[in-house]
Amino acid sequence: MRYARTAMNASRLDRSSLTVFDRDALAATVVGAPDLMVRIFDNVLGALNDLPEHDRDVLLDTLEAWLDHGGSIDQIAHHMFCYPNTVWQRLRRL
Repeated sequence: MRYARTAMNASRLDRSSLTVFDRDALAATVVGAPDLMVRIFDNVLGALNDLPEHDRDVLLDTLEAWLDHGGSIDQIAHHMFCYPNTVWQRLRRL
């Protein structure tokens, strides 16, 4: 029952209505140990908090597109209406 609740909490409404617990380890970790994920975020992406809100949003949107499109720079560029070089620059900043 605990795994089912964790999977439900980890699911995203903008994706499939079916959630498989074992397929999204990061989401399950976030739900299962939010205090740990805050520390990881601070260590890995904490510098984003120092950026202006617009810049931070653009970089996080690029990161999300990277995850959604399996790292395909061309697909990300098409999705975000920008050039592939722009995607590369944003990913380097991250």
